[in-house]
Formats: sequence, structure tokens, C-alpha cells
Amino acid sequence: MQSRSKRLIVNADDFGMSRGITDGILRAHQDGIVTSTSIMVNMPGSEYAIQRMPEFPSLGVGVHLNLSEGRPLLPPHKVSTLITKDGVFHPLLEMIHRMWHWQLSEREIEAEFRAQIQWLKERGLTPTHADSHQHMYTYPPTAIAFRRALQAEGVRKIRGTVTRAGQRGGSIRQTYGGTLLRQVAVRGYMEFLQNVVFHGFIYPDSCLAIPRTYRDRGALAEGVRFVLNHQPSGTYQLGCHPGITPDHAAEGDDFEGRRKCDLQLFTDPELREHLQRNYIELISYRQLDGGNDRST
Repeated sequence: MQSRSKRLIVNADDFGMSRGITDGILRAHQDGIVTSTSIMVNMPGSEYAIQRMPEFPSLGVGVHLNLSEGRPLLPPHKVSTLITKDGVFHPLLEMIHRMWHWQLSEREIEAEFRAQIQWLKERGLTPTHADSHQHMYTYPPTAIAFRRALQAEGVRKIRGTVTRAGQRGGSIRQTYGGTLLRQVAVRGYMEFLQNVVFHGFIYPDSCLAIPRTYRDRGALAEGVRFVLNHQPSGTYQLGCHPGITPDHAAEGDDFEGRRKCDLQLFTDPELREHLQRNYIELISYRQLDGGNDRST
């Protein structure tokens, strides 16, 4: 029998964002190939997600650190640069603008990240890994605060920042959007984060992205198979956003349509059979050990 040379983490983001999203993720684990999830701890379904976790002991649960949805856990005077006058996080685009212009306090970001991790620990949960909502941990000054918070709280495993789309591929044109100059710059920046800023953490060899050509024509299952088939031996993460409708997250859930599609895709028996036929082993972040996986 051929040895299993590829390992795959299928991680569902936004656990706890709402009951519907939480239930969708749990169904995608129970009936599909989702092996891991990342919990948001300041959202309407956070406590509900914690209550349901004992029913699914094989599901790895990390922390989805959040700076752009809802209210922070810390009181307003401790996170004043992160919030509006109403005490909620700045909207996503405003938060990103402030990050690129260094208008946020690193200390406040680190403190809020630590508070979110501590919220889990207080409920008896040690996160398997850490990532962040809307990829906030990839922006300056958030990346430094993310590193410091994880080091202080003893979280050693993270979602990597480098993304691959396929053999022709790992081509930056298939992975990152915009002009060629932007694609090169973004790829270089992501590699710098992974290899320098996050030096010492454990993460998969790469995150996988479905090429836009497959998404544009609605051939998601075909796109997933293509991406998986065109990777060398190694450990990879594939992200998803399953959910059950109605009962999404807060109003204006940008992923509303995608959640239904992802739930259908990642519970498709044919996709599981494809993984088995191609000796792709499903794991969670629990199985990352810094051996076959990159710990630079």
C-alpha cells in the first residue's frame, strides 16, 4: 500500500459567531471532513459553542482572534484605539486602514488577544492553535502583538501565512490578486511573516487556496481536488466557512451565501472518498508536532 505522504487540516472559521454557524461547523465535522475549527469568543454563539464541544471530542478547537466584530472583552479604557465611541471594534476597512498607518496600540491589541485566549482557558479549553478573523494577524502592528500574546499564553501552533493554489501555481497569479507587482510584494511579505516574525511557531507547510477560475464557475469540489492533487508531500491547511441558514451571525454576514455552499461541499461523500483514494490523511492541529511540519 502506498504510504500517506500528504496530511490535511480542514479548518472551519467563525465557530461561535452564531448558533447557526456553530451548528453548521459541527455538522461538517460529524458528517464531513472538517477536522478543526477556530472559535470567536466575543460573539452571540460563543457560550453555545463551548457547551456543545463535549459532544465532539475529535474536533480540534483553536482560537479565532477577533478585532473587527462586536465588542472587545476588555473594558473601553484599555482598548481605546481599537474601538468606536460606541465601544465596538472599528469596522473592518477602517481597522485595516488604521493598522497600515500604525494608528493602533500594539499593547492594546496584545492585551485583547490575551484576554480572548484567557476566556477559553477559564472555561477549561486550551486552544489547539491560533489564527485570526479576517486575517488580521498578518497586518502591522497586529503581527507583533499576535506573536507576543501567543508566546505569553503558551500557544505554539498557528495558521501559516503563505498560501499555495496549485502546481503552476503555487503561482502567485493564482494565489494573490492584483497586479503582478502587488502579487510579488504580498508573497514576499507573507513569507517574511512566516519565516521571520513567526519564527519558532509550528504551522502547516502551506495554506491552500482554490483558484479563482474554479470559484468563478462554481466548480468548488473540482477546485479542491485540483489543489490537493497538485501538492508535493507535506502537511496543508484548507480553510472553510460552513453554516446553517437561517440564523447567521450578526447582520451583514458577508459569507452568508458561501456558508451554505461550504457546508454542502465539505460534507460531500465523494470528496472524502477522493481523499481516501489518494492517501491524503485528515488531521487536526493536535497532530502537528514540528517534525514533518514546518517549525522555523
